[in-house]
Amino acid sequence: MFINMQKTKEHVFQHPSPRTFVYPTPVDSIKQVTSAKLLGVILHECLCTDEHVCYITAVCAHVLA
Repeated sequence: MFINMQKTKEHVFQHPSPRTFVYPTPVDSIKQVTSAKLLGVILHECLCTDEHVCYITAVCAHVLA
């Protein structure tokens, strides 16, 4: 099994209001993201649900229109 480096992403979770948070150094071939969709749920680095709720309401509005 090989890892597809074009689809591989690094997602760093952090506390919503960190005092001293230092991001780990990124690997050159892996992209760091602040939010990603995993099993239909959008996960944000602060574990807030704003982006996921906006996505779901947009999908529902599109279906109802």
